[in-house]
Amino acid sequence: MHAGAIPGGCMTTTSSMNCSRCQQQLPLGAAFCPACGASCGAPPTSPTASPSRTDSDATGGLIPYKNPKALWGYYCAIFSLLPIAGLPLGIIAIVLGFLGLRDYRREPHRRGAAHAWIALILGSVTTIGWGTALAMMVTAMMGSM
Repeated sequence: MHAGAIPGGCMTTTSSMNCSRCQQQLPLGAAFCPACGASCGAPPTSPTASPSRTDSDATGGLIPYKNPKALWGYYCAIFSLLPIAGLPLGIIAIVLGFLGLRDYRREPHRRGAAHAWIALILGSVTTIGWGTALAMMVTAMMGSM
């Protein structure tokens, strides 16, 4: 590698850069050669480039640890699919889904909107389903007496 070469294929001089593949003169800060497309390895110098996130976790932000109401609402909604515990867990999921969505709207950095919506929708479906099943069982028991 030449002195002044940038990893990826571009060589620098004091005022400009040249592509090491085709020797085309490049503007300062170019990431790719416009003539041959070789990578220069230079980071973009745009002032609007977004800074890297430092608040990410090992899950890549997939699990909203900062919004426990949405997360617990999601888990309650999933477990509300089980018989017997389904009706009360569905109701709890709806309440926690609303609270998690409220927290997300107040502080978007907490994330968890998708988990809150799943808690609301699945909690509503299971509450209606188990409520209907319970009403049918009670009606059947009352009719047999």
